[in-house]
Amino acid sequence: MSVASQPDWVAHASRVLASVSSRSRTFPCGFAIFVADCAQEKIVSARRRNQHARRRRYPAFVAKRD
Repeated sequence: MSVASQPDWVAHASRVLASVSSRSRTFPCGFAIFVADCAQEKIVSARRRNQHARRRRYPAFVAKRD
């Protein structure tokens, strides 16, 4: 088998395995804490997006509040 005919997925799979193993070393208490942190980040970023959307939709209302 030549180098040109080797599938690309091999390189991607090794990166995925590396990221999973490093994540387990980063979070020794378990994956649940990592998931909870991600969920909290998503809530915060969604709150920021919504706040930005409100400012864009109702600029006069926000200006009066500040």
